[in-house]
Amino acid sequence: ASNSPPWGAVGKFAVGGKPTRKKALGLMAMAYGNVFVGQIAYGANPMHAIKTIRAAEAYPGPSILIAYAHCIAQGVNMQTAIDLQKDAVNCGYWMLYSYDPRKDNPLEIASKEPKGSLEEFESKQNRFNILKRMNKETYQKLQGELQKQIDERYQLYQSIAQTDAK
Repeated sequence: ASNSPPWGAVGKFAVGGKPTRKKALGLMAMAYGNVFVGQIAYGANPMHAIKTIRAAEAYPGPSILIAYAHCIAQGVNMQTAIDLQKDAVNCGYWMLYSYDPRKDNPLEIASKEPKGSLEEFESKQNRFNILKRMNKETYQKLQGELQKQIDERYQLYQSIAQTDAK
C-alpha cells in the first residue's frame, strides 16, 4: 500500500482500509535542517498559502511545499471541495505550517488545535465511506486510531515549535 493515504482510507492497494500511518514528509524534510518546508491548503487559508509559497520561493536553498489536493478519485464532491479543505484543517487531518531554518523559531504552526469533526470530514469522501459500509467495526477502529494520530501529531509539532523557540 502507498505511504501517502491516511489511516483507514480505502484505495487500490488497501481495499480493507489502510492500517498504517501516513508518511510524515514534512518532518522528514525538516530533519535535514536546511530545507524550507511548507504545508498549505489554499481553500482553508489562502493568505497562509500565498505567504508560504512566497517564502519558499525566496528561500536561498531547497524548498518543499506540501499542498492539500482533493481528488475526484477519493469520491469528493468537486463543487464543494474547497469546503472540504477547510474541514480537513479544522478537524486536524491537515495541518498548516511553515519551517524556515533561518529563523530562531523555524517552525510556525498556522493551524489551530483540532476542533472539527473527523467523522464529518471523512463522511464527505468515498475513500472512507466504502469501509464504513463494508465493515463498520473496522471503520470505527481505524477512525479512532486516526483521531489519536491527529492529536499526537498536533502535540508533536507544538512541542517542536516550542523547543525551537528556546
